[in-house]
Amino acid sequence: MEPLLATYHLPFEAFRALVTEHDMLVTDHIALDGFFHQNGIESYLTTDTMTIWVSQEQDEADPLFAFLSDHRYTVYESHLYGDENDWVFPYHKKIIMEHPSGAFVVINYVVPAKGNLLSLLLTHLPVSTISWWESDTDTFLTGWEEFTLQRKVFVKGMGPLEDPTNVGQYRPLCQEILGYLVFFGFQICEEPCVYVEEEDKREVLEKEDPFAGMTAFDLMAYEEVGCRDHLRASSWNILLQVGDTFHAYDRRVLGRMMMQKEIVARGHRFVTTPHHQSVNESALIDLRSSDYSVVELVHAYDATLDATHHVTSIYHVNFYSVAGWQHGDIGRTVSAPLKADVVDAPVEPYAEPHRLDPVAMLAALDAVLEGPAAASSAVRHDAMMALYRSAEQELEHERVLMAELAENLARYVQGARREE
Repeated sequence: MEPLLATYHLPFEAFRALVTEHDMLVTDHIALDGFFHQNGIESYLTTDTMTIWVSQEQDEADPLFAFLSDHRYTVYESHLYGDENDWVFPYHKKIIMEHPSGAFVVINYVVPAKGNLLSLLLTHLPVSTISWWESDTDTFLTGWEEFTLQRKVFVKGMGPLEDPTNVGQYRPLCQEILGYLVFFGFQICEEPCVYVEEEDKREVLEKEDPFAGMTAFDLMAYEEVGCRDHLRASSWNILLQVGDTFHAYDRRVLGRMMMQKEIVARGHRFVTTPHHQSVNESALIDLRSSDYSVVELVHAYDATLDATHHVTSIYHVNFYSVAGWQHGDIGRTVSAPLKADVVDAPVEPYAEPHRLDPVAMLAALDAVLEGPAAASSAVRHDAMMALYRSAEQELEHERVLMAELAENLARYVQGARREE
């Protein structure tokens, strides 16, 4: 930072101590320029503006303002933002200070209750090149180092974009930053798909076509596309394989479509593809990450999971990297639950338990109680077994009724909680 501060006519050690002591956050083009220089690359950026985020109560003393005033900075502009602007600006006050040399320092004031300054900055300005200075280690950091060093920039959280280079589709604050960066040779690109454990870089696609010219049907474009070309176009693109058939999707679009049809069966949640295959909801985690490029559905069973008596096809899910698919190596499997765990047991129609004729039963009991003189051992045995079977049937019927009652009650409680 020290060479860059020369433009601002500020002493490095005193400035560094002030920023460190009060947990200030130094950002803007000076931090991006510093990041490039830190990596031995010329940025060619103009760095006559520095922004500092300060967390302090509104009635507290302002050491940064005093420090800049001591070094010949004067107020150029000041802005106050009311509570109605909370959703636009995380800071309640902004002061722009100017040095006689033409250097500017922008101070954004944030009340501590708003939270961490870095989190607020990255949320407020979701541009991949946003950089900042760690004063305690004198290090410049940025969120997406590889992209930034390649002079590529994207806006996070935009979803699928037909043309990411169209600056007009972004928020005004982002438009200003993108316009500045494009002027200095940056290329606006699509937001990359993040990975959970290890990204499938799909390097084999640059050397050969493991799909041997096979095509996939793109439901959104309603046309056949080459499997290899589809995966090379974007890290968001995946292939959905069912048997020998491939479908081409943007994983974000497919995930949203699957969530639109959710099925709940005895505590298990399923989501459904546009082709009516239902899979365990947990498969969406791997579907959204760039760890895998090919998603294979393997039929598990058909079952009726709801009161409509509609038959649902349940599938296991195998996830592959491109190289894994080429060699038959499954990266991860999300298995369907056992059919017995999701399908209600059939309810047998109630039948009255077999009962002995009351007169015959009483006669048999009398014979048993009167002893051997009144009944043979065979008669006594038959009478006692008849009583046992009758009691057992009645108990079993009671157990079935109680089990049905408990399950219906559980479903009712779950439904009530979801409605809340």
